Amino acid sequence: MKIQVGANDGQTIAIDLQKIDSSTLGLNGLSVSKNSLNVSEPVTQINNAANTAPLKVDLSAVATDLGVDASSLTLSNVLDKDGNATKTML
Repeated sequence: MKIQVGANDGQTIAIDLQKIDSSTLGLNGLSVSKNSLNVSEPVTQINNAANTAPLKVDLSAVATDLGVDASSLTLSNVLDKDGNATKTML
């Protein structure tokens, strides 16, 4: 495959794409599972001020801004190495 890299004809680079997979890229044994973030089940409500009802999590405005279906979004709590909730949400 040749890719035009310059403004003038003939300014190209050639790339040989015979086989590109994890073995040719030297990625055998690569795992990202140990680097994944441990999170809680989706949070559906959060505590409000003392003696008031919890607030329902509503991501519809975010979904609209992103142009996605709100049902595809969730809010979760990041868990520490022991599985305890932290103050970080995503």
